[in-house]
Amino acid sequence: GNTEALAPLQEEMANLKGVWSEIKQVHDQVELLKETPWTAVVPKKIRAALDETLQSLKNLPAKLRSYEAFDFTQEQLQSRIKLNMLVADLKTDALKERHWKQINQVLKLTVGFNELTLGHLWDADLEKNQPAIKDVLGRAQGEMGLEEFMREVRECWIGYEVELVPYRSKCRLIRGWDELFTQLDEHLQSVQSMKMSPFYKSFEEEGALWDKRLNDIRIIFDIWMDVQRRWVYLEGIFCASADIQQLLPTEFARFRTIDTEFVGIMKKVAAKP
Repeated sequence: GNTEALAPLQEEMANLKGVWSEIKQVHDQVELLKETPWTAVVPKKIRAALDETLQSLKNLPAKLRSYEAFDFTQEQLQSRIKLNMLVADLKTDALKERHWKQINQVLKLTVGFNELTLGHLWDADLEKNQPAIKDVLGRAQGEMGLEEFMREVRECWIGYEVELVPYRSKCRLIRGWDELFTQLDEHLQSVQSMKMSPFYKSFEEEGALWDKRLNDIRIIFDIWMDVQRRWVYLEGIFCASADIQQLLPTEFARFRTIDTEFVGIMKKVAAKP
């Protein structure tokens, strides 16, 4: 009789042993995922691993699924899966060192970026801190747009080469003024618009620098275009006829000084446009 009385107890013990054995496997798999260095995290792979683990849990016999430990483990896995979208968002290139410092403060993390693991983020209550993290992410995305634009301006003007055309075998002159001024005005306008952005603060210094540089370039090219146009006009008058040189000797002497200087400058430009 005792054996019969013990039978349900033995079955219960076997079931408990079975459920804890399965849960330990799940726990070990999750712990393995938690050890993944943040720099090596691939959200798709994490999601696939979590889905697979959850499925293996759901495939357990019904009698093992009736325990609280099963429910608790299943909820934990589902919670991790739900958070995977946020984990994927955090892998964006828009997040720079300054943003990670803000995220560290929000999550009260004590490890540096290079020591960060997936587990550190999972354990830092991502769900509760989701609004604050989304705020940092939004700011990072907005700043990335401005950063891209600043890079475009830098690359355009630091390596800018003016278009040159030969002029009467004397020198080469700048042409394509319309394109040059269109590009300048576009960038100047965008730098002005940037100042209205809520994300401008991080780029204030560089923005102000390029605002000044582009305005200076605009003034210099305005003068340059005017000087070049006048030189072409006067060169056409004085060099086309020896009579005019004799008729206006003082003016011709003045022009020759300017001519030598202008041709010299344009030869330097041709050497390094």
